[in-house]
Amino acid sequence: KDLAPGKGVNKFLCICAPGTILSIEEEVKSAFPEVAVVKSSDILLEIMAKGISKAEAVKRFCAHLGISPDETIAFGDNFNDVEMLEAVGRSYVMGNAPEEILDRFPHHTADNDHDGIADVLEQIFEGSRTKISIKTRVGRDNADDAFRLLEIYRKYPLSELIIHACISIRSS
Repeated sequence: KDLAPGKGVNKFLCICAPGTILSIEEEVKSAFPEVAVVKSSDILLEIMAKGISKAEAVKRFCAHLGISPDETIAFGDNFNDVEMLEAVGRSYVMGNAPEEILDRFPHHTADNDHDGIADVLEQIFEGSRTKISIKTRVGRDNADDAFRLLEIYRKYPLSELIIHACISIRSS
């Protein structure tokens, strides 16, 4: 059945059997070269329109605010974050990230359950006011991180913070 005008599918999220994701990822990439395919965990595969990524979201958001992505930082913990981590001035990989990602980027922080984002932000804001981009998921797993972030936000003017929280960009 056709979708309503102006409505569409933005992303497919495939849940794969453990141990099969790499072969499925390659097969989907080969069969559908016109889409972006990225692994977001050992069992999750995301399929989106080409050009849709967290990196593109950061670039567009920074352009909107008139700053360079080189002046921002980002946090990531899986393969779907790699492009974003490469697009910013400073990348921090969460301690729970796969070894391949930890090996690829020099800056690491504690995992999602141990205030990794808040720890880095506290270090950055100690004595300086820098515009930053924060990629974070606020959910039950990291509610403590969210509360610590809110404490930091209260301490520093929000105009100094640029918050990127899983922004989705639609292709025009």
